[in-house]
Amino acid sequence: MKFVHALFLSAALVAAGATCAQNFPSAPITIVVPYSPGGGTDIMARLVGQELGQDLGISVVIENRPGASGNIGTTQVAKSKPDGYTLLFTSSGHAINPSLFKSLPFDPVKDFEPVAQLASGPSVLVVNAQSSYNMPSDLIAAGKSGHELTFGSAGLGQPTHLVAEKFAAASGIKLLHIPYKGSGAAEIALAGGETDFLIDSIPAALPFIRSGKTRALAVTGRERFPIPALDNVPTLDEAGMKDFSFVTWWGILAPAGTPADRVAILGKALDKAMRSPDLKQRFIEIGATPGIKNSVEFKPYINTELNTYRELITALNIQAQ
Repeated sequence: MKFVHALFLSAALVAAGATCAQNFPSAPITIVVPYSPGGGTDIMARLVGQELGQDLGISVVIENRPGASGNIGTTQVAKSKPDGYTLLFTSSGHAINPSLFKSLPFDPVKDFEPVAQLASGPSVLVVNAQSSYNMPSDLIAAGKSGHELTFGSAGLGQPTHLVAEKFAAASGIKLLHIPYKGSGAAEIALAGGETDFLIDSIPAALPFIRSGKTRALAVTGRERFPIPALDNVPTLDEAGMKDFSFVTWWGILAPAGTPADRVAILGKALDKAMRSPDLKQRFIEIGATPGIKNSVEFKPYINTELNTYRELITALNIQAQ
């Protein structure tokens, strides 16, 4: 009798689990963006959120929680209930911050369950539209002549910061770093003449380039970016900085402990969304290359990126805060 009871109990638990999976999601999903509105990560999160909501038949809310180089929003998700209803839309900054901050309120690997990497893309070096700098070599010449060049960033240790430091090291010049609260603020500052240049993600920079407020001098990929606003803009390699390359990635993470079946449901929906011709075209138009990595593939990639950025930060002699 006990054996039969155990069988019924086991069957009931399996059925409950299956029902739970079938009923997910049954409420709005919140995607936390740990950066300010208007930046590349925010732009992509909103595009993906709209497609994801349509596919799953629920509302997807984008919540911007900027601050501390992305650590505030990331901490919020790390401490959220692991039920699949709170997600983090993050960037390469997730792999950078552990090497830049002496202590973090979260572990970038242990406290998260990767759901999917969605896209990657090069950055673009931009100057104010009225700037006298017409080529990267003009900036380098000015720096070597003793002019104190200033560059903006989306915050300490963000990709916008690291790529500019890498540019300075490769060209043998010194720069003054002016961090802002997100790419949007850094772009506005550049357009207003507060800084000399910015190397930003293409999604964040493109609206300012298209509006004529800033001007693109080079991209950081190994090839030119194939959209009308940038297809005539050379790579930094073509501009004389041999083998210079810097690529940012974007993806979605869930809190550690999120049930595997829910991660699978979300991953499947994201894969479907990123295969949509319309969404793929929108990503390309804003300056990102769609490229899905599922949960299994994304996890080791994050570990590789943690090591890559640790080595880069050490080489650039950027001190942990």
